Amino acid sequence: MDRPGKSPAQIRSSFEADIAFLQKGYHTIISNHPDMSFDYLKEIEGLMPRDGRLNWTARQAAEWWQRTHDRRALNLQSEAPLAEGKAAFALYSRDGVDGVVVRLIGAQSREGHIKTSSDLTLLDSEWEDGGLRLAFSCPAGRHRFILV
Repeated sequence: MDRPGKSPAQIRSSFEADIAFLQKGYHTIISNHPDMSFDYLKEIEGLMPRDGRLNWTARQAAEWWQRTHDRRALNLQSEAPLAEGKAAFALYSRDGVDGVVVRLIGAQSREGHIKTSSDLTLLDSEWEDGGLRLAFSCPAGRHRFILV
């Protein structure tokens, strides 16, 4: 952070574009040296919207990224095709992840359509244009199965 000494109005003005992006659903990362400009960081934090905000350390963000964006830590594999209109998947999480989102493009709406391994928790399912969106809590350590 290289703007110490600026007034709150100057800070607000310099972050208006960032705030507009945040309100549109984009994200920003603000980092700071731990022993410099802490008051300035607090001023900026006060200007940012609170809804949907994660106040994570760099370590927390890096660990989340590793759990959710490394194929060795999290992966979804399609199993052999089943009867027409049905599909099976194996979901694996090395470390466990809450809120894993799986989108099945082209899935057709059916009642009672989702079956999972007993320890894979379905958090949400929603039919979207073009497919099905599923969110799971996936425990660590072995493959869990999803039948749609």
